Amino acid sequence: MRTTPFGTRIAILISCALYLVSCNSDEVELIDPSFKTFEFFSGCEIAVPVLTDNWMIESVEDMASGKMVKDANGDPIALKENGATEVSGEWLTLIRDAENRFIIVAKENFDPDERIFRICINSGGDRDYVIVTQHRGREYKMIKIGVRRDRGASEYL
Repeated sequence: MRTTPFGTRIAILISCALYLVSCNSDEVELIDPSFKTFEFFSGCEIAVPVLTDNWMIESVEDMASGKMVKDANGDPIALKENGATEVSGEWLTLIRDAENRFIIVAKENFDPDERIFRICINSGGDRDYVIVTQHRGREYKMIKIGVRRDRGASEYL
């Protein structure tokens, strides 16, 4: 029975490890890793830097239902150039105001269920995602507000 020398085994092991490490570089970084996940308990407005040129907001997915979020016209949310798009119900607005960032504006969540949505950024077929979880606020206080006109008050206030 013939055995391979110890040095040959080590060389083969190192070669295999290097091969596996090189194959694991498929992840694309279109978004800075510190801006890929957000969690809020109120409304929010956050600017997200994009690390590439020639990119677009390809879609927004409601993670609870798995469906694409749509605008007021019933079209899936997408933003290819500078501008803004608002979802149906007006609770989320995405604004692209520069070549290297976009802004997420989410209004307060008064629903009992949290909102979890995933924004897909596409650049030349490469995709990266920003995931936002928006919980209902922890505590709300109902305030009774009324308007009353005093007798003798001027017509113009």
